[in-house]
Amino acid sequence: MLTGAVSGLPFARPSIRRAVHWLKFRGLTALAPVLADFILPVLPSIAPMAQLRCEAVFVPLPLHRRRLVARGYNQSALLARALSHRSGIPCADLLLRTRATAPQTSLSPTLRGRNVAGAFALLPDSGTLPAKILVVDDVLTSGSTLMAAASAFPDAPEVWGVTAAR
Repeated sequence: MLTGAVSGLPFARPSIRRAVHWLKFRGLTALAPVLADFILPVLPSIAPMAQLRCEAVFVPLPLHRRRLVARGYNQSALLARALSHRSGIPCADLLLRTRATAPQTSLSPTLRGRNVAGAFALLPDSGTLPAKILVVDDVLTSGSTLMAAASAFPDAPEVWGVTAAR
């Protein structure tokens, strides 16, 4: 279950929308650390930073293999690594994308939930999970993707969504 979500920026602002789209679709990967800098100030709303460094891990949302090959990179992984580097909170690839899904942007909220239901699984040999899982994505819209990812961690005490924009 998703405990909650924090976002650094409002997606409604044209400059933010443009930055997220350029990171995601135009290959401007240098925007990941810039967007991460806007996320850092909201992390203490989850827990104090010292506690997060000891009890949390950033987990990027995985892309399906075909989408990763087509794009050449995973924007969520770039954000998670930038956040880890800047905060001292570890980052780990703990999720597996179990199937390809349609892009969420063209779907209604109801269809978004169905589209990503069961699309994520915990990687085998993930070991003992920390107390706080911080699932990283670029944008929070309906929350369907983060909720689907959170369902892959049924035994985690807390699973939080961490996004650049909302």
